[in-house]
Amino acid sequence: MTTFTKSSTSRRLAATVALLSGAALVAVLPLFLYNNLLPLALSWIGLFLVGWGVLRGGTSRGPGRFLWFSAALVGTALVVTTLVWVGQNTGFRLIVLAGVAVVCAGSARYALTGPDTSPPTGPLVTPNRPILLMNPKSGGGKVEKFELERVARNAGVETVLLRPGDDLAQLARDAIARGADVLGMAGGDGSQALVAGIAAENDVPFVCIPAGTRNHFALDLGLDREDPRKAVGGFRGEERRIDYGLINGRLFVNNVSMGLYARIVQEPVLPD
Repeated sequence: MTTFTKSSTSRRLAATVALLSGAALVAVLPLFLYNNLLPLALSWIGLFLVGWGVLRGGTSRGPGRFLWFSAALVGTALVVTTLVWVGQNTGFRLIVLAGVAVVCAGSARYALTGPDTSPPTGPLVTPNRPILLMNPKSGGGKVEKFELERVARNAGVETVLLRPGDDLAQLARDAIARGADVLGMAGGDGSQALVAGIAAENDVPFVCIPAGTRNHFALDLGLDREDPRKAVGGFRGEERRIDYGLINGRLFVNNVSMGLYARIVQEPVLPD
């Protein structure tokens, strides 16, 4: 079964530290440059480029990722140059800013990737008829790239490939009607939520195979997003339960985004 991980106390604490240190990074500049309005403005522009570049670079692929990370480097150079220009304890100021930035980045990384070490809470189950639905177009073709169909069949899992014009929800219901006692989905977060909702309606365990672009749900579960083949082992293992949310009748297993980030993820992803 999918290992439905819980948010550990340490990861929640790390996320809180990341948010607070990020806010401190912005707030500390006025303390250093309170009487220099132009350098202060330039430094804030630099920080904006750093944040924007890292955010876009982390959610883009191909050449776009390089361009956005380059913007982050330009922003960093702008902040450093401004502080050097102002002078007066420049070394101390750079050390403080660098320290806060390291704390922010390190805490954020741990909060997002730290492994879950909670003890097993569910029964070990061996399914009689596990079925895996796969979207070959998701994630730039990860199903084919990682040979997920072959890997699943070798593990004794029946596979169903999503074809153009197919109704994914109907394929999931048909799989359950054929006797699927574990249902999996190899695709992105949207497909995961759709199939997981149908599995939940029928009280059938669900397995997440991270074959999408960003795989936020898999990240929350602690799965290896770089190699979706490892998640196939979830069809035989420990079953855990998680909460899900409903908004206007639509199921969400990960998050609901509004504002800037929602606009970013709606943009087409550059090819590899």
